[in-house]
Amino acid sequence: TLTDASGLAQVTFTLGTVSGASSVEATVDGLNGSPTLFTMTAIPDTVVSLNITAQPDTVVSGAVASPIVVEARDQYGNLVTWFTGDVTVTVNDAPAGNFAAGTTTRAAVAGVATFDDLVFSNTGSWFFDFTVAGVTATGTSVEVIAGAPASVTIASGDGQSGVVTLPLPLP
Repeated sequence: TLTDASGLAQVTFTLGTVSGASSVEATVDGLNGSPTLFTMTAIPDTVVSLNITAQPDTVVSGAVASPIVVEARDQYGNLVTWFTGDVTVTVNDAPAGNFAAGTTTRAAVAGVATFDDLVFSNTGSWFFDFTVAGVTATGTSVEVIAGAPASVTIASGDGQSGVVTLPLPLP
């Protein structure tokens, strides 16, 4: 680039699509201070998608599920590290009250929201929906299964008698 009347040279540099540190080096042969390194940082743009990076395949009803991790991403796939907004989880097409306990809205930390205390009350196959500021992502199917029995009780049929080799009648 040529210099202007004051001896200054100007160059325009456009940051790329990857967030993080970048640098450009300017070199002029024979000048003191050459080469000179210019540094800059590309900051992620606004959140346009959510990426689910961890979610359980199977959950036992009544037990705390393994952590579900959701990342906020910009249009270039960069993690939006400055994002600290709320991310909300719901269960798609599930009966009301599917969460027996747990925090269903989490503030993201450096663009990442972790749901680590969810407890499910209804068995079945469900999909998680995650929402933030008009952006929704749906996770893969999660199978919620019944837990181990807590006790055994007699419902009916106690104290019956019958003929040997014949089944007892249903009460």
